[in-house]
Amino acid sequence: MSTGDVNVDDILAEFKDDELDDVENFDVDTLLEEDLTTLVAPTSSTEKKNQNKVQPPTQQPNTANLPKTDDLSAVAQILHLKRGNNQKICNVLKKKKNNTNNRIKTEKVNAANEEEQIDAMRLVQQIEEEEDNRIKTEEVNATNEEEQIDTMRLLQQIEEEDNKKKQEKEREKEKKEEVFQNVQAPVTTNWSSDKTHPKERKKETASEIKPSPPIDKKPDVKPPPPPSRSKDRDEEERLRQIEKEKERERVREREREREKEQERERERERERERERERELELEKEIETKLREEKEKEQEADKQKATKQTTTHNPFADNTALEPTVDDIMHEYALDTGKCYWLLLED
Repeated sequence: MSTGDVNVDDILAEFKDDELDDVENFDVDTLLEEDLTTLVAPTSSTEKKNQNKVQPPTQQPNTANLPKTDDLSAVAQILHLKRGNNQKICNVLKKKKNNTNNRIKTEKVNAANEEEQIDAMRLVQQIEEEEDNRIKTEEVNATNEEEQIDTMRLLQQIEEEDNKKKQEKEREKEKKEEVFQNVQAPVTTNWSSDKTHPKERKKETASEIKPSPPIDKKPDVKPPPPPSRSKDRDEEERLRQIEKEKERERVREREREREKEQERERERERERERERERELELEKEIETKLREEKEKEQEADKQKATKQTTTHNPFADNTALEPTVDDIMHEYALDTGKCYWLLLED
């Protein structure tokens, strides 16, 4: 064989072992041994086709340069066997290409499913966040309502205390007026108890009549309240002031606690925003890596395609030369290489 011959092992050596595992009942060595040991002569149609292929189009064959008939017959048989092996290789490559396409489709479907799962997870997370925000808003509103109720109760309590004070003042004022009226009441004589006859009473001299003492009228002067009640009121007032101050302090404490809770909620929201940004960056990095790997694969395929060496056709320069066995084998190698590279380009 010349250097232009194509070996089946050389063609399959460019593929990895795991890429041909899915091909059933394929043994290239066994096929080659069977084909090479059983040199069956080609059929008449195949022989005519090979003869038509190797005959020059315009010149008559030069009998001096032609090989022997036995050599041409052997070459034709070998070409026929190698063409059959080449067809088997093409079938294997087509099957491999179909498997690769199916694997790519499966990977695309899996990627689409993963994207749908990610979208669903994001939607669920968004719904959970909205539900948490709604619950927190309701809690804040409930807390505000409770504070308003507490404030209203406090105001009502203060109003009741003021009313009690007014009522006490009114009662004290009534008591003072009653005492003042009792002091100003005129002195009356009980005639029924006096047994002296009126005629005899007239005989009494003016010196015997004792004048009543003068009454000091001071209606504007109010007597001071009892000291014990004043002290009690002061103590009650002081306790009420202390209670009011405590209530205001509790209100301020609840307000500070609510502000702290709002600040924590804002911090959690910022943390969730940072987490979403990190996820987006990670997705961008993954997409960039996948794109780079795809570009590398495409570049490797282009480099592999450019490794095909351009061969020289001796019939193009000088059609007067007669084809030899090496020329026939060289032409067959060109056909085999074209089939192989066309499959790769597909």
